[in-house]
Order: sequence, then structure tokens, then C-alpha cells
Amino acid sequence: MCRGSLIKIGGPSNLIEQFPADSIMGPNMNYPLLFVAWFIFMFVKQLQNINNMQDSYRFLTAKDSTNARKAALLAFVLMLIGPAIWFMPPWVTAVLYPDAALAHADALGGKAADAVYLVFVERVMPVGMVGLLMSAVFAATMSSMDSGLNRNAGVFVRNFYSPIINKNASEKKLMRVSQGVTMVFGALIIAVALFINSLRGLSLFDAMMYVSTLLQMPILVPLFFGMFIKKTPDWAAWATLAVGMVVSYMVSFVITPDVIANLLGIEGGFTSREASDLTVMNGIIGHLVFTGGFFCLTTKFYKEPQGERKTELNEFWTDVATLLSRKKDKMRSTASSAACLVSSS
Repeated sequence: MCRGSLIKIGGPSNLIEQFPADSIMGPNMNYPLLFVAWFIFMFVKQLQNINNMQDSYRFLTAKDSTNARKAALLAFVLMLIGPAIWFMPPWVTAVLYPDAALAHADALGGKAADAVYLVFVERVMPVGMVGLLMSAVFAATMSSMDSGLNRNAGVFVRNFYSPIINKNASEKKLMRVSQGVTMVFGALIIAVALFINSLRGLSLFDAMMYVSTLLQMPILVPLFFGMFIKKTPDWAAWATLAVGMVVSYMVSFVITPDVIANLLGIEGGFTSREASDLTVMNGIIGHLVFTGGFFCLTTKFYKEPQGERKTELNEFWTDVATLLSRKKDKMRSTASSAACLVSSS
């Protein structure tokens, strides 16, 4: 689609010359400082979103630490060129079809602009590509959803159900619980998706930004800060999550863009785009300062663990500091020893 869009418009130079926006900031943005600040804080958020303990598993499948670094570098490069590939069709559509944002207004209402990709496929691509596009969307969603559901179910069972609710549960029991938890998580995700879809005035992009900033960041703060701040009490992560939800509530319903506009004396307030960007940026700032600050303050209540808990933590941080190649060598050695024991018996 990226290549087809460039061919349709006649190359990048024609796209730049004919692009309808008055500036690089696009429409409905009157404050360059807000635009730059949003970009900076979104970069910080993505840094936490990708580099944290929850998502570190993606590097464990590499052959060794060297290949894991190469995988991270490849992901970095792809993320640099990815936006150009993803946004090229909408950019071209904005030039060639100015009415694209209203093409499906009857069905989507205020979210009609989210159908720009569909408009491009309908008007530019060959017949039948709409079905292929829908298949690709479903395939991409399912591939991410199933791995995410399995991961979250495993985290819940291994880190909450097994050590707290049922310490003596068998592997069969844990499997059944994980299957049930997967179904519950799936139902919750569907319910949230239906709720977001019912918000006719909220675009898909804004919905993604709100969810990732106001709901995901309270979880990411302890997962990211915990890689560097080790001496925290066991309750620090859960308490930080609770504080993060309070911060998200304050940003959403108390310190709103209208309140900020009144404090700054801005007549007429912010535009809808400015208000959306400001809400996201305030959420990131709030979680970095207050949620992250609370997590750091929990170190004041840290007490040196004893007994089995101390052994668990020492093993965990040893694994974190161990190169991936050495871990796999250790696993191979353990597997070989086990095989020898089995064969000798």
C-alpha cells in the first residue's frame, strides 16, 4: 500500500508540495511548544513501553545476548521507518481525496476519519483488496491478542494465584485456572472494545493514546523503574499501581484541558486536538513525577528480606544480570544431566 500510494501521487516530492496542511504541525494546532512537548513525552512513554520487565521475554528467544542486541537494534530501525510506511496511504489520501474524512460519516459519525485506510483501498487499490485488508487486520489482531492473553494469564497464575491463593495447586489445576483466566481476560477486552466503540466522539487514535497513557502507564512504571531500583518492599508495585490509577483519574476528570486553559488565561480554550494531546501529555508527566516518585519513595520502607524470600530475590537478580548465552548453556547442562539420570535409571 505504501508503494502504491507513492506511485499514485507521483513520488514523495509531489506529496510534500501538495500536502494540504499549512505547517508540519497539521491543522487545529496553535501552539508549537505543545506539539514539540507532546512528541518528547511520547518518546519517553514508548521508551518505557518497550523496555520493561514485562516485555523483556521477547529477547529470551534469541540465540545469545549478541543476537538479542541485534534483534533490539533491528526493532529500533524498523520503528524509525515504520511510521512512514503506515502513514503514507493516509497522507496521500489527504491530498487526492479531501472528502475522505466524510466518506463514511453516516456509518461512523465522528469517527469517520478512522476509515481513511478503507477509503484509500476502495478508490486506489484493485477490486477485492478490501477483503484482503480486513483479513490482514484480523490476522494482525489475533496474532497479538493470543500471545498477550497467554502471557497475562501466565503472569496471573504464576505470580498471584499459585503463590497467594492456592500454593499447593497441581500443574493440571494451574492449567485449568489459566484457561479460565484467559477467557475472562478475553471477555473483558471485548467489553472494553465495545465500550470504546460506543464513544462516537472519540477517534480510534485518541482512544489508543488514552488507554496506553492513563491505563497502561500505571502498570509500566514499576515494571520500568524496578529494573534500576531494586531495594523496594514487596508491596511497592501494587501500591504504585493504586497511586497511578489515582493520578489517571486526576488527569482525566480534575486537571482537564479546560482547567489548564482557564489557569493560563487562554480565551476560547484549546482545540479538540490540542485538548487531546494535552491530556495525554499530562498523563505521562503525572505518572513520571507522581507515580514514579511514589515508587522511588517506597525505598524508605525497604527491609532486607530473610530466608526463602531472600534466596528468591538473589536468584532473580542473578538471572537478570546473567548473559543470555550463559543462561542457555546452563539450561543445556541441566537438560543433559537430567537426560543422563533418566537413561541410567
